[in-house]
Amino acid sequence: MQNANCMHTIQPGDTLYSLAIRYNTTVSKLLELNPNVEIYNLQIGSTLYICEPIFEKPVPPIGELPTKCDKFRELISLMLCWLAEQFGEDRVRAMLKSICQDWSNGNTPC
Repeated sequence: MQNANCMHTIQPGDTLYSLAIRYNTTVSKLLELNPNVEIYNLQIGSTLYICEPIFEKPVPPIGELPTKCDKFRELISLMLCWLAEQFGEDRVRAMLKSICQDWSNGNTPC
């Protein structure tokens, strides 16, 4: 996939079918990830999810600015999406599970 953040910005000529082919997914999956998209009226410049984020980013309550922790979680989520695109989601989940087990046993990678 081209975007590490699991998003695609609509360009002239894009269709859900062409995006499904480009990102090795299905129109059905794109519609599931983007329930409010107008199938025959994609808006140039708008963005679509092209894959599911491994972890959902926390949304701060209305009127509150994101905290440093929120920004850190967003960065980690983007990095995990990129890793999943490069190595596959199953492999990334297995790596994370291994790291968490090591940490819970007192072993740190550094």
